[in-house]
Amino acid sequence: MRKMLLVLAVALASSTAIADPTPVPGGPFADSQIDAKTYLLDKTVDFSVARALPYRFPYWVAFENVIADNERLLVLMGWKAGKGAKFEPVAITPLTAVQIPRLADGQMIVIDGYDSDWAGISPVAEDAAGDDRPEYQNVGGTDIKSVTLARDATYLYGRVALHDGGPRARTMYIVELMQYFLQLHTPGDLLINCNNPDPGLGNWQCTVGDRTGAVRGQYPPGSGHVAKGSGFLEWKIPISVLENPTSQPFQMFPVNNKQDRGIENRFVRTYIHPLDGQVSDELEWFKRPLIVNFWN
Repeated sequence: MRKMLLVLAVALASSTAIADPTPVPGGPFADSQIDAKTYLLDKTVDFSVARALPYRFPYWVAFENVIADNERLLVLMGWKAGKGAKFEPVAITPLTAVQIPRLADGQMIVIDGYDSDWAGISPVAEDAAGDDRPEYQNVGGTDIKSVTLARDATYLYGRVALHDGGPRARTMYIVELMQYFLQLHTPGDLLINCNNPDPGLGNWQCTVGDRTGAVRGQYPPGSGHVAKGSGFLEWKIPISVLENPTSQPFQMFPVNNKQDRGIENRFVRTYIHPLDGQVSDELEWFKRPLIVNFWN
């Protein structure tokens, strides 16, 4: 870690070393307007909880969860090919953080298909209309409008609103809690999957599992854990089901010597996957917020 910080400091201090400007970084770095070296120059940069992934070219590495003066960043590092090349910042993308609101005393969310009890709770992410896949443009219930989360002492509550009616039967509405911003399908990522497998019945059910294939919780029709409304789907999951088992701690965290209890420091990815086709819509890169201060 000291070596990494030293390398970064040397790179930032250099006025002659220039990271290869071509090709232009794509993906989550495509719209970055930040001059990476200048932005980090006078900041305290901490890589102690960062994770690195190869990014697009052999001489680029994307570091997730870089802390710069208490700001959480996605930093693309790179070097030119050749002897004596310096490893230095190429591009930066700030990450969006969100704190899931705790319901006030006496406030309740009832999973019944009516959403008046969600009034006053802002979405953690919103998505544009009409950005679902072309083959689903005229299929109701396939276009995400917003994702709202809330909690009390016992449950995490979720509401996925849709631009185009629905929800649709034989379609999975998934809210995934991811450990990484860039890397998908990582063991330990949790999926809250609500669906109705029978189009002839109102049998909405919900399952909590992870990317290892393990099932943590199952909530069948009539359990009171999931319900469809007009243009939205709502659910509640016991927080205890989403916590990390103490016998299986994850290695990505703790941060600042805190135990990694799960939920916190996970990115919220939401997508819709019809059982008879491909994913129809999902939150864009920058609309996947990072959950912070969940256990405070």
